[in-house]
Amino acid sequence: MIRVAFLLLLLQLAACATPNLDKERNQQARTNQTATSLLQLSDQQLSEGETSAAVKTLHEAFQMCDQNREQDVQQYASRSSTESLYYLLMAANENRKAVVVDITCAQVAYQLGYSFVELGDLARAKQYIEKALSMSPANAIFLAELGHIYQASGNFEQSLAFFQQAEKYADEFSPQETKLDELSRAKRGVGFSLIELGRLDEAEKKFNECLMLNPDDQTAISELRYIKGLRANSQ
Repeated sequence: MIRVAFLLLLLQLAACATPNLDKERNQQARTNQTATSLLQLSDQQLSEGETSAAVKTLHEAFQMCDQNREQDVQQYASRSSTESLYYLLMAANENRKAVVVDITCAQVAYQLGYSFVELGDLARAKQYIEKALSMSPANAIFLAELGHIYQASGNFEQSLAFFQQAEKYADEFSPQETKLDELSRAKRGVGFSLIELGRLDEAEKKFNECLMLNPDDQTAISELRYIKGLRANSQ
């Protein structure tokens, strides 16, 4: 099965080996260098509480990324070879041209969304997180942030759906060094939404899964106590 998947990938890469895609990769490499510097500056601005300044910096990076994107080529941003393979096979199945790039420009869109969450503008936050997800549809961090936005908006059914996707893709594609954190965050998000939907047994199970990953997960411990209190009050 793995050999078949890699054969399909090689065929896809051969089909996409056109001058336009080579140009796309070269342009993206140059864009990434500048965008990375702007991302680092925005990180510093956010850490210093200068969220509005960070938004301005990130807009500059976002516009640069947007201007250097080929309109007829689907651009995917990946953090691992497994995730890249998934995207390329998906594009091949849909008969679309695609190129896989690093995560930089998708991260710019995500960071803009995160910044707007900090500013309390959930509508614009959602807009940019969705742009990040259009490039990285299997990114657990981006999916969890969209789940958080729906949670903050009081839409717990949608929040649950996105956190469940985040949980699935964290398990499948998150890099090993961040898998535990991303999987734990997704599971906590699922649990929070389940509590709000009154599905306490399922929420309890999910927070216990968090503790299996990390016995010192204080948020999960606190939420399990909260569930216990809800049950006591309902008797």
